Amino acid sequence: RGLRTFTDEDAGFFLELLPGSRDRQGLPESVAFWKKRIEQNDPDKTFSVGIINGPSGSGKSSLVKAGIIPQLDKSIIAIHVDATAEDTESRLLHGLQKKVESIKDSKDLTQAMIQIRRAETIKVVLFIDQFEQWLNSHRSTRRTELVDALRQCDGRTLQCVLMVRDDFGSAIKFLTDDLDSTIDRDRNYAWIDLFDVKHAKDVLVRFGQAYGKLPKDS
Repeated sequence: RGLRTFTDEDAGFFLELLPGSRDRQGLPESVAFWKKRIEQNDPDKTFSVGIINGPSGSGKSSLVKAGIIPQLDKSIIAIHVDATAEDTESRLLHGLQKKVESIKDSKDLTQAMIQIRRAETIKVVLFIDQFEQWLNSHRSTRRTELVDALRQCDGRTLQCVLMVRDDFGSAIKFLTDDLDSTIDRDRNYAWIDLFDVKHAKDVLVRFGQAYGKLPKDS
């Protein structure tokens, strides 16, 4: 899609564009890793807050919107929000209130997250995209509304995945210091790299075939 990201409308073919090995269900490891841990309810086998890290243009947004979210169990409420410098919290609250009836009267994000965690009747996963936008404007701030809200994530009813550009190592510090969470590459962290030359060629060939510009046996 060029500068645009893939979305849930592309889920039917998007997995074919991803590199890497497949599991028994045919899911690429980059998708299966998050699906398995998000669908878990045992706090010892899942995570509260995780990070998807990678260079600009590596496809982090597309992976989440067209790959991970469409594969999650339908009982899970997944909310994707683009972070900004100033109104990330209000965007998250609005996204939650659109999908969770019981918090429509909540006045702030932390209150809404507490209500969801205490209800224990649903599972909500927040995907915060371009998290570097928020980080860049809150470098010197320790406790903020977003920090207080994300500290409500327990891995069982509430989870959050931060998608952040690779040159923002402060995301790791934010996670470990402000949220009292640890980075575990087997549980809550994934690196998304740019395509290598071979896979980039494979993807371009598929697009050429789809538009009838290349023969099927290219």
